[in-house]
Amino acid sequence: MDTLSLEERGRILNRMTEIRFAKYGKSTSTEDLRRYRAEERELAQRYLEGLPRILVARCPSCGEPVHMTIDTFGLDGIWWHVFGPDRSPQACIHYRVTLGALDLQGHTPDEASARATFEIETGPEAPYVVPRLMEAPGARLVLHSLPIAEGRYRAYLMTYFADPPAPSSEGHQPWLRREFLYLDNGHESRKHCTDHWDFDLAHWLDRKPPVVAWLDQQGKLQWSTAEECPYLGAPARCKALLIRGGQVVEREPR
Repeated sequence: MDTLSLEERGRILNRMTEIRFAKYGKSTSTEDLRRYRAEERELAQRYLEGLPRILVARCPSCGEPVHMTIDTFGLDGIWWHVFGPDRSPQACIHYRVTLGALDLQGHTPDEASARATFEIETGPEAPYVVPRLMEAPGARLVLHSLPIAEGRYRAYLMTYFADPPAPSSEGHQPWLRREFLYLDNGHESRKHCTDHWDFDLAHWLDRKPPVVAWLDQQGKLQWSTAEECPYLGAPARCKALLIRGGQVVEREPR
């Protein structure tokens, strides 16, 4: 399926909003409810399959790319929902998780109030490192950033790898989600991590041998020093942000 246009995305989300209100109307019959739910599933599938598929990292061990489907149009889509669809990419065995931060760049995300009856946990506005994930043998981190809503906001993505592969039980929930699933003795388990965020990227960039790289515009890994890295020094809030109905709530950083 081709990538959605902004107009088509808007029509899909508008119709999903209409259905959400119609489902709970006083005159809604069981048959109406069944029909609304079927249409809602179809629209959600069209929306998700039409989102841009973006290169966010490249494995430092095997060179395999990591592509993620991301709603770069704005914050009013269900992709951003804290309980939204699975965002985990298809990746190599060394891939662990992609975390993120969203710099609102001084803007109020008022577009999220029009349709969003859900919450968005964007994390802080600045990129960071989770020290626990870097303690795994062969752990390395790849940084990347991309514009959201035609540059109104900027997303920072931090993708973790480990070689040898790390146990899934020692992972972390992906960006925007509250928990992640893993197998424990063959049984599906859930976990919510509250790891410390380290915003001192220079400390990690200057390690020898290098453990942090960043993805350049050609999709190549750059193993540079802190002086050369483009992700240092940008003024941004280090507090965790929660967006609810277009309003931003600040929380203390981890």
